[in-house]
Amino acid sequence: MAKRSNNFDGGSNGTTITIANSSAGGQDTLNYVGIGTGSTLTYSNAQAHSGSLAARVAPASGQNAYVQFGGSTGNLASEDTAVDFWMYHTANPGADMVLLHATRTDGAREAQVGMLANGHIRVRTLGATWLWTSTAAIPLNTWLQVRLYMRNQGMGTSFVKAALYNGATLVEDFSTSTADRSAPIAGVGVGKTSIDAAATVFWTDDFEVETAATGYIDEEAPAVAGTVGMTIDARSSTGDITNWAISHISGPSGSATAIEPGLWQVPIPEGEAAVWRVTITVTGGQTFSEDFTVEPAGSGGSSAPVVMMYRAGGEWV
Repeated sequence: MAKRSNNFDGGSNGTTITIANSSAGGQDTLNYVGIGTGSTLTYSNAQAHSGSLAARVAPASGQNAYVQFGGSTGNLASEDTAVDFWMYHTANPGADMVLLHATRTDGAREAQVGMLANGHIRVRTLGATWLWTSTAAIPLNTWLQVRLYMRNQGMGTSFVKAALYNGATLVEDFSTSTADRSAPIAGVGVGKTSIDAAATVFWTDDFEVETAATGYIDEEAPAVAGTVGMTIDARSSTGDITNWAISHISGPSGSATAIEPGLWQVPIPEGEAAVWRVTITVTGGQTFSEDFTVEPAGSGGSSAPVVMMYRAGGEWV
C-alpha cells in the first residue's frame, strides 16, 4: 500500500492553492489543481477539520474548482484504490455537481460521488446512470467524511463501495459490482470536479488516496465480542474463481457478513476461538478449502484482517 495525503495546513490563509505550494509543511504534493474561470480555490481558516486550514472551494457557475492526486502526472496506476476526504457545507448547492471523480488510465471515469441540488449524495460507476442516491440530504454546518473504495475483481468487473460519515457515525453507505473495468485508476480529484451550474461555497479537508488498498483507508476491525469484526479475504489475484463460500466449523457461531464476492466479516467470539472454512471453486470445477481461527475477545489474539489470496496452483498466501 502507498498513501498520499494533504490536509492543506501547509498554506497561508487566503492564498490560492497551487501544485507548487501544496507540499509546504510536509504535505504530499498535489498533481493537479483545476480552477475554472471565475472560480477560486484557496487555503482558508474559516473552517478546518484538522489543523488550522482547509481548502475553500468557491466555484463559478459552469466551472470547476478541485485538487487531484495522480492523473497524467503522478499516475496512480492502481487497480485497488481507496479515497477519503472531509467536506463542510453551509447550504445545499442549488444545482447538481460532482464532488469526487476517479479517472482510469484510459481517461474514463471509473467512479464519481456527486451531490444533488437538494443536498442528497449519489454515486455512480462507469456509465451515465447514477446507481445510488442517499435517502436524506446531508447535515449542514458540520464536517462529513466521504469514503470510497474501488477494487478490480478481474474478468472485466469492478467492485465499488462508498460511505458517508458524520464524525464516527455512519450516515449511509452503498456498494455494487459493475462491469467494464479494463484499466487501472490513474487519478482522483475532490472539490467541485464538474462544470455544471452549482456555485455554492464549501470546504474540503484531509484528502487521502491509497493505492493497492484492501478496503477503506485505515479500515480496522474492533476485537469486541459479538461485533462483526474480523475480515476474511479470499478474492482471486488471477481472476479464475467462479464461486466463493464460507461456513462455520466450530466454536461460537454467528453470521458471516458478505462485503463482496470472496470478502466477508465474521463476529469476534466470546469465551473461546471460532473456526471458519472458506471454499473456492476455480474454472474447471476444482475446489480448494482453508480453515482459519478467530480468537475470542480479550484473549490478546489479533483481529486484523486475514488475507488469503488464491493464486495459480491453489496456494493460499
